[in-house]
Amino acid sequence: MDYKRTSSRQVKLWLVLNAIFLLIPLGVTATEARIDFDHSTTEFPLTGAHQNVACESCHLRGLFKGTAKSCSGCHAPNTWVRAMGKPAQHIASRNACEDCHNTVIWSSINKVDHDDTLGSCSSCHNGTTATGKSATHIASNNSCDACHSTSGWKPVIDVDHAAVIGNCYSCHNGTNATGKSSTHIASSTSCDACHTTRAWNPAIRVDHTAVIGTCSSCHNGIVATGKPANHILTTAECGTCHSTVGWIPAHP
Repeated sequence: MDYKRTSSRQVKLWLVLNAIFLLIPLGVTATEARIDFDHSTTEFPLTGAHQNVACESCHLRGLFKGTAKSCSGCHAPNTWVRAMGKPAQHIASRNACEDCHNTVIWSSINKVDHDDTLGSCSSCHNGTTATGKSATHIASNNSCDACHSTSGWKPVIDVDHAAVIGNCYSCHNGTNATGKSSTHIASSTSCDACHTTRAWNPAIRVDHTAVIGTCSSCHNGIVATGKPANHILTTAECGTCHSTVGWIPAHP
């Protein structure tokens, strides 16, 4: 054994360790030592809770180059750092965490960028994860974006009647939506018997089974065509001689 060479190596190792202890004061941790480093000079300034994270938590094995700069680069499974990622019950979304979260309080969300969400509106707006349809909401399916938009939930931008469940009158009753006017003919509440959602006025047809009252209550020359000037003189109700199947000719 070459004792001189071994002794020389031990001396060198002792000198190196001595130098380290002289340069770094006792009791100074890696986290405290970083105080002298301005992290804002990098492309990832430390904000919020990141200011209290030990350097070695992100810079593993003393490697600085190649450290992720996006949230999902660390806060995701199978990453180098393996920081806490999206929980199992997180809404379906892309991995642009910073669009909804901040580094100060991760669990407190002050906004939601709907461009980052995946899935239907009702997958979140179900009354549990996020506000859902109110108790007074009209009967409808769960296609929220058929009537609402993310830029302004109220008022509705449009009403897609294909998403509405129930009859017309369940909304067009004068409370939830415009109902029959005071001059409307006496009729049942089957609005779609005469009207269409494409154009409320004029009525596309008149289903006389939905009309309430006598023929002359409409066919009076004002609301609807009445007796012509050359009609025979009579006080009989229209239905006595005519029918809604064919007004002319009159039946016996």
